Amino acid sequence: MTRDVLVTVRGVQTMAGMPLEDNEAIELVTCGTYDFREGCHVLEYDEVFEDVPGTTHNYLKIREDCAEVIKTGQANVDMIFEVGKKSIAAYSTPYGALDMAFEASRLEVTKKEERLTMLIEYALSMNNQYVADCRLSVDAEFRS
Repeated sequence: MTRDVLVTVRGVQTMAGMPLEDNEAIELVTCGTYDFREGCHVLEYDEVFEDVPGTTHNYLKIREDCAEVIKTGQANVDMIFEVGKKSIAAYSTPYGALDMAFEASRLEVTKKEERLTMLIEYALSMNNQYVADCRLSVDAEFRS
């Protein structure tokens, strides 16, 4: 059964060589939907890029041991996060294309009666060069 949710997505990148106090979190709060099907928590929501017309549709498939983030629209990518495994993705944005690699060190998923939370910590590389340690958290609060 599909349910309406309030989705909060928060990302922090600790760039190589950058002081910790210079790391700013990026946060998105939007409405979306939640469903549980075929053993997966599924979240869907849209986001808008600043100064760029159109939207990006986000589709998150979350299991206990793996999370997949699929973006389509103004940005296009299929990112897979699995602890201890490296995945590679071509990330197309309105600002250009990037070849990225993700290696997750932590994946936590918690489902409570009125909330689903996910935390991913991962190393980000671009063009085979380490760029940053990243932390992505998603909180989906079920609406009545």
